[in-house]
Formats: sequence, structure tokens, C-alpha cells
Amino acid sequence: MSESQWILIVDDDEDIRDVISMLLARSGYDTEVAEDGIVALHKIRARGRPALVLLDLRMPNMSGSEFIDAIRKDALLRTVPIVVLSGDAVAIQSVEGLGVHGYIGKPFDYPDLLQLVHRFVGSRVNGNTPRP
Repeated sequence: MSESQWILIVDDDEDIRDVISMLLARSGYDTEVAEDGIVALHKIRARGRPALVLLDLRMPNMSGSEFIDAIRKDALLRTVPIVVLSGDAVAIQSVEGLGVHGYIGKPFDYPDLLQLVHRFVGSRVNGNTPRP
């Protein structure tokens, strides 16, 4: 698998996936979306190692924590940065034990999300922080 600068957005809520993808695309980022962990793993196998995964925890078929377990077992993927996106207050408390690189609550503020993405992937628009 080759490493490229794309961001994988994994959330079972289609509206959230689409909004995040649209906002990041407007800021110059290349994104892919998946509705659960199983689809996310298929996208990674097809496209290669993402630069960042934005991940919901509560999803059908394969939860976010199951997806994290699968990624961490793969030597080529275990260092992929994962940021949890969740509206669940209980998830905030469990994030530290998952070995993820960050957390952002839903509903999220675009500048906060973009700052997190910049931290892991860098800026895509003239080296400046883009505005929504």
C-alpha cells in the first residue's frame, strides 16, 4: 500500500459524511467516505494508506472501536492518525483508551475540525487557513 494525502471520513450518518467531505474538499483536501468500518477497510485496501481517518465510534456492521482494532493489527496501517468524531458524551471518556490521536465533538465547529486536519495533513490552500 502506498501512502497518499487523502482523508477517510467514516460515519454512518450520510449528512455528516457529506458535510465534512464538502468542507474539506473546499479547503483543498482529497477525501473518501465510508458508512462503517467494513466499507472503510475496503476503501483503504483499494486506495492505500490514508493520511488521516476521521471516525465515528457508533456504527452498524463494524463499530469505530472494531475498526481501530483492525487498523492497529496491520503493520502498514497501525500508525495512521485517527481522530474520533462523536456526539456521545460517554465516548469522550473512552477515547483515551482507544489509542487515537484526537477527538472532536458533534456538532463540530468547522475551524476546530480544520485545525485538527491541518495538524495531521497540513494546509492545502496557499499555506493559509481557509475560511468556510
